[in-house]
Amino acid sequence: MCAFVGCLLLARDRRWAASASLMLIGAAALVGTIRFASGEVERWRMLHQFLSQQGGLLAITLMTLSVVTDRASLENNQARAIAVAGLLAIGALLIYGLPAQAVISSGLLLTIAATILATWTGWRRSLGAGLFLLVFANGALVRQSDFLSAPAAWHIYHGLLSVFALGYTRLFSVSAGYPPAKDAQQAH
Repeated sequence: MCAFVGCLLLARDRRWAASASLMLIGAAALVGTIRFASGEVERWRMLHQFLSQQGGLLAITLMTLSVVTDRASLENNQARAIAVAGLLAIGALLIYGLPAQAVISSGLLLTIAATILATWTGWRRSLGAGLFLLVFANGALVRQSDFLSAPAAWHIYHGLLSVFALGYTRLFSVSAGYPPAKDAQQAH
């Protein structure tokens, strides 16, 4: 629900890449809810896995696009250098033979956090870096946790994704003081 609400708010503000990323997260959550609530776990398994894995990877890619094309990032040469370094590191790890899904998603999340820390200021810097580091830690530590039971890990992981969706919406929304897109300004 948090992802869909954020998607709608960001679409209203013409933040298309940010909105689409939350739509993908919301779609995976919706199918997962149907999968487990219906009791037809196997019937919905492949679609849920696809949306969670490939949709999640596309969502992270769209989030990267949102951050590196943000005005604060575009006005700073460090952002371009960090984005190139992040992509080169991802490529090197893939060539080395590490699992593509984990390398790409982790690499993009860390690239986003580094870009925000190097180029953004004020509350957006703190919130942005914190959110993306939270998602990285959530995927790396909570989702596949050895110290939590499977149900506890599942609930904590999805609860933290909801927190992320709300914070991400705040990060890019006009109501948060973020300047509207040029086409949104003309529409008002």
